[in-house]
Amino acid sequence: MKCTRYLKLVSLCLSDGGIGFSSETKYLHFTNKSNVLLNMFKNEVRKFTSNKIHRQVKPRGITLRVFDRDLISELRKISPSFRTKPCNHFPICPVLKNNLQNEHKHIKLNGTIWSEIKIPENLFRNKRDKSEFLKIYISCDGYPSIFPRKDSWSAVERIVAIVCHHPILKKRLSQLMTDLKIPHTIKENSLEMRSKDKIEKFKKKIGFVDGVKMTGNSKYWEGLTKNEVLNKIIKSYDIKFISRDASYIINKLKQL
Repeated sequence: MKCTRYLKLVSLCLSDGGIGFSSETKYLHFTNKSNVLLNMFKNEVRKFTSNKIHRQVKPRGITLRVFDRDLISELRKISPSFRTKPCNHFPICPVLKNNLQNEHKHIKLNGTIWSEIKIPENLFRNKRDKSEFLKIYISCDGYPSIFPRKDSWSAVERIVAIVCHHPILKKRLSQLMTDLKIPHTIKENSLEMRSKDKIEKFKKKIGFVDGVKMTGNSKYWEGLTKNEVLNKIIKSYDIKFISRDASYIINKLKQL
C-alpha cells in the first residue's frame, strides 16, 4: 500500500474528522464550516470510493459522512484510530465501552485513556509532504491571532497555534515541526509560535490552506482568511503603536 496517497485524508480525519460507529458499521466523517476544507474532504474521498457522501448541517458546521469498509480498512492500516478525544470522556469510545476485540489499543496517561494514534514516517516522501500534512491539519485545528494587550511590554499579542489535546498526536506533530526546523513551544493542548522568528518560519514553510477563513471564535478577524491574519501578524512587527487603546490598535491592524 502506498500510504502517501492518503496523506490529505489522514490529516483531515485526525483534525476535524474521524471514524465513527453506527449500528455496528463504521463510517468516515468530517465536520467544518469552511467550504474549502469540506470540498477537499469530498475530493479526497472521491479518489478512493464512489459511495454516497452524506451531508448534515449542524450548529458547529457541516458534517460529511461516507460508508466504505475498504477505505476505512486502508486508513486504519496507517493509524489504528482517529479519535483524538479522551476515550473515557463523553461520548465514551465504543471500543472501550463494549470491550471490542481486534480494534485499536488504549493508552492510559494520568488517569485519562487515549486511543492509539499513529502518523507513520512512510506517509511522507519528503519534507514537502510533511509541510502539506501540517498545513491541512492546522487549517482545520489551528489559528493565527493578534489582539490588543494591557499590562504587557507589547501592545499586541501575536500567536499561531496548532490545537491538539491528544498527547501522543501532539508529540508526533511536534516532531514534524522539528523536521521542518520550525521552533515552537509545546503547551498542554497546543503547539505555539509567538516570536517573530518562529511565526515567519511557519509562514515560509507551512502557512494555511488558501481560502480557509477565521470563524466566529475570532473576536476581531471573523471573515478574513487565516493567511490574511497571518500576514497582518508579520506586518505588525514594523508598526510602532503610540497608544495602548484597544480601538486604536485594532484600527491600525485593520489597515495592514
